[in-house]
Amino acid sequence: MVLTAAFLLWKRRWEALVYWVLAMVGSQLLIGPVKTLYARPRPPMALAETTGYSFPSGHAVAGAAVAVALVIVLVPAGPRRRNLEILAAAFAVLMALSRVYLRAHWLSDTVSGAALGAGVAIGAAALVHWFEHRRAAA
Repeated sequence: MVLTAAFLLWKRRWEALVYWVLAMVGSQLLIGPVKTLYARPRPPMALAETTGYSFPSGHAVAGAAVAVALVIVLVPAGPRRRNLEILAAAFAVLMALSRVYLRAHWLSDTVSGAALGAGVAIGAAALVHWFEHRRAAA
């Protein structure tokens, strides 16, 4: 996350940097409150050390947010980006399935986490684009 922010800063891509920070911070800040809100217990006999509540999967949230946001900030819109969006979605699915395999989460925890992470990343992009469009029109 920090390397991507540093790269965008170095390239002076201010809109992309604001988007990146908003997407990363927003996705991370949502995990704790949503876990507390649902207070869902984890599956029994996990194969990985776990703490706290199960829903949503923080790994799935972060994985999807990072994958989607990386594609948005590093690749211009077009056919190449669409292919990488599919790759980002595949990464999010694999991250989710790995957490289920390790019995750290229920499947619904990881599906919801991936949807939350991708939603925050896409929503942050829309918000930054909207503000930039309004600023340019003024």
